[in-house]
Amino acid sequence: MKKCPHCNGIFSDNFEKCPQCDVALSDYTSDDKEKDDKEIEKQKIRKLITIGALVAAFVLSIEFKSIIGVKRTEYVNLKIKNEELQKQYDELSTAKDDLQKEYDTYKQKMKPYEEQQANAEQAAIADQNKKAAENAKQVAEQKQQSETHRDNMYGISNKDINNVNDTFSATNVRNDKTGNWRISKISENINMEEYALSYYKKYFKNDSEIHWIVNFTLKTTTCISVSGNLIWVDVHEYVDGEEHYADTLGSGTILSKFQIYTDNGDIEKLQ
Repeated sequence: MKKCPHCNGIFSDNFEKCPQCDVALSDYTSDDKEKDDKEIEKQKIRKLITIGALVAAFVLSIEFKSIIGVKRTEYVNLKIKNEELQKQYDELSTAKDDLQKEYDTYKQKMKPYEEQQANAEQAAIADQNKKAAENAKQVAEQKQQSETHRDNMYGISNKDINNVNDTFSATNVRNDKTGNWRISKISENINMEEYALSYYKKYFKNDSEIHWIVNFTLKTTTCISVSGNLIWVDVHEYVDGEEHYADTLGSGTILSKFQIYTDNGDIEKLQ
């Protein structure tokens, strides 16, 4: 057997040249045939492996594309949804900031009016309280005036102690053993019997107290006490230094004595 070195064709020994290539043929031994057979088998195996690999790659590529396609679709949808929500959030956030700015501007503009309104409300409340107090005072005065006054009275104890400029301290008296004596020192030119009812209502904490009013202008010491519905007012001549001790307080000569009815302030002069 002979073999063409150009096209690898196999021919019988009768041929000297390759009928296809016109090339001199070489001897083709059994060893050469065995090698060619092995090479052909190898080529077949390589082809089969290549085809199998291509088929497997094709199948895997189809499955992989299918899997990736589903996940990517979900991812794309979620991404789009996220972008839409983010856009809505940004729009709402911007709208909120705009409203906050608008509110702050409005509040700043309204601040003077709010302060004015608050002041007006406070003034109205104060005015109402003042009117209520005036009405209460008027009612009390009318009630007092409406009471039937007694005959042959010296006067009415209806003057307000709050209108006196001096301060009534009503402090404890030194060496007072009862603990009920109180003393105030003033310089106003007033008659205490005219203010006794108002004084009693303001400064007496209980009816067991006895109050002494030393008036340095009138040179008098007035003693005020209470019994039942009567206020007793004794006006003494002031003795120099008597205000310092309970033993000397009220030691001066009695100048006048009054009893005042607590129901309407009627003053009855006793002495």
